[in-house]
Amino acid sequence: MSNGNVMRDIRSMLEALKRDSNLNPFCKTTTYIGENGQEYEQYELDKDTCLTLLLGYEPVARMKVVKRWQELEAKAAPAQLAEGFANIEPEAFSELLDCFDDFKHHCQAGMELADCATARLLAVGMYIANLHEGETA
Repeated sequence: MSNGNVMRDIRSMLEALKRDSNLNPFCKTTTYIGENGQEYEQYELDKDTCLTLLLGYEPVARMKVVKRWQELEAKAAPAQLAEGFANIEPEAFSELLDCFDDFKHHCQAGMELADCATARLLAVGMYIANLHEGETA
């Protein structure tokens, strides 16, 4: 890959990144004097912008970043679930759990279906907690 291609890719990447004002890529254009005495343009990038450029070239590194991201999200999910339940009224949640406990005892389709319903209850609980949080804000 030639220097000219990399410079072109930096310019193209910066144009794309500027479309999202929250990203704030950093690139400073400067010059340097080459061994032949000529002045050449160069880009100075911050770490995030440099990694963004490099990950565009290297599929293995890109996949490693994706895997690590998913690992971090999976670790964060239980904490977010607990945080969501912190805002639900205990009486309302207890009532919902009692209803699903009754459902589990009377369910003809078996425990598998009842467990699935309980998981859905937890999701509904999270939704209610978020609605309740929005009302109090």
